[in-house]
Amino acid sequence: GTPARAIGGLNLVAGVSSGVGFTLATTRDGRLLYLHSGASPPLLRESDLRNGEAVQVPGVSQVVATASCGQGTKLVVFALRQSGNITGYESGNLLGYGSTLFGPAHGNPPVVAFGTHLPSAAADNCGLRAAAADGSIWSLSVRRDVRGSVRLGATRETATTERVTDIACTGISAGDHCLAVKADGTVLAWGNNATGQLGLNPAGKASSATAVAIPGLSGVARVWVGQGASYALSRAGILYAWGA
Repeated sequence: GTPARAIGGLNLVAGVSSGVGFTLATTRDGRLLYLHSGASPPLLRESDLRNGEAVQVPGVSQVVATASCGQGTKLVVFALRQSGNITGYESGNLLGYGSTLFGPAHGNPPVVAFGTHLPSAAADNCGLRAAAADGSIWSLSVRRDVRGSVRLGATRETATTERVTDIACTGISAGDHCLAVKADGTVLAWGNNATGQLGLNPAGKASSATAVAIPGLSGVARVWVGQGASYALSRAGILYAWGA
């Protein structure tokens, strides 16, 4: 097989997320790095790109994590800042020119973790599940106009929020279902259970709109939602998986 190689420009990396044709990396000192890897239009100026190397996104700092949903003209990139605010970047705008969607800047509690989710099978809108510092979880829906383009400008009411529940969690991941890590290391799940991704037996049992505890899991540090599957990493370094 082809041996692995180090990607130029990537160092002090704290987290990685990806979309169609690009990869984003956050560094320990809060920088945002961008690697263009596909035929889709780049999210930075052509003059800023380096062939096969990650480059720093100008004007963006104090980034904790990133996520994205959609592609092409329906792409939205989200960045969680150290201030606890979430910034959104719409397709057609270069990274670095975004709008604050949620957080202390809007009178909301600071966000500590977030993950993208698609509210419906139509997937015309996308959004986030955000875990706040006060233990609350919020659903943030980003709407598109009649032409399918994302509009995040402050002059239009395009982002709506709804407080979902209070479970005092320290981490969250979302997709067709949601996973949340509580401060005590246990895991809660809600949403679609078509392939047993909520830990409910048998697989295919009706979805749950309320959070249910995953039996037998403790000491969990992080969780991830996959396509019809769930993953949890324990503080001891053990990886658990269930669902599809």
